[in-house]
Order: sequence, then structure tokens, then C-alpha cells
Amino acid sequence: MAARAAANPRASFVAIERRKKWGDDLQQKLARTGATNVDILMGDANELIRTFDEATFDAVHIHFPDPWWKRRHLRRRLLDRHFVTEVARVLKPGCAAYVQTDVLDYAKVVLFRFEGSGWFENVAGPLEYTNWREEIPEKSLREMRCERDGTPFVQMKFVRRETGIDAGKLERTTG
Repeated sequence: MAARAAANPRASFVAIERRKKWGDDLQQKLARTGATNVDILMGDANELIRTFDEATFDAVHIHFPDPWWKRRHLRRRLLDRHFVTEVARVLKPGCAAYVQTDVLDYAKVVLFRFEGSGWFENVAGPLEYTNWREEIPEKSLREMRCERDGTPFVQMKFVRRETGIDAGKLERTTG
């Protein structure tokens, strides 16, 4: 985030961090880069996203969301159908949601959530991953760590449709 904000000083960014330590770390990185175009909000993204007006954002980036491994914790996952609907609400039509994760099972869930919402089109095609590195050259620390350690990760890009499609009418893809 700090590198992207520094590289794009005319853009405004909002970062949502659940843990104070991560928010403090980001604030220090921003201070080192001199970027002043980021507002850091602390709290649960599921709650905070509801505070934004419709069609507020030109892009939404979700980097390595916690997969909440244990069955009893699944309800805590960020990318549930309600959150995806909120992303559609705050994202301007024609703009994109970018997601990356190193948990491949969770990536499949993300694909189903966004594609099945009726609000988004996967730019890579149904149930496919993409690479948006040329579009967004700055890398997160987690992404650099994955590359260094040889940990596979995937990227997905979903474009917000002008209007939603009834999920019951979406073409079913099996694979």
C-alpha cells in the first residue's frame, strides 16, 4: 500500500486493517515513503465497508485475507456473500475488485463468491485466475515473501457490472 500510494500521489487510498499492529506498521511505511494520500481505518472491514456511500471507489484491493481455517471460525471470513455485495455497492460500475491469496482452497471460494454474486465478471473467464502484475506493479510484503519462499499464490480480478444479474440465471460452470 505504501509503495502504491507513493507511486500514485494524486490518488486517494483507504486502508482497512483489523489489527492495530498492522495499521501502525503501515503508518510507519507511509511516513518513510512520504505518502500522505492514505487514510487508515482500524476495525472489521465487514462493518467499515457499510459506512461508505454507493459507487465511492475506483478499485477495491483485498490482499491475502485470513482464511480462518477452523470450521467454527468460517463465519469470520471476510469474503462472504454479504461482503461481496457490499464491495459491489461501493465500487463504481466498470471498476475492478482485485484479490490475491496464497490459500488455493480459499481462492476457489473467492471465485464462486464474486462470480456467483451476479455483480461481477471475472476478467480471466469463469473460475480462472489472472495476473494483474503489469497493471499494478507494486507488490505487497506478503506477495514478495511468497515469491521469495516459493509459496504459490493466485490473483483474481473482477469487474463490477453496471447492474447485477440474478444469480439464478448465471450460466453454471462445472470443473
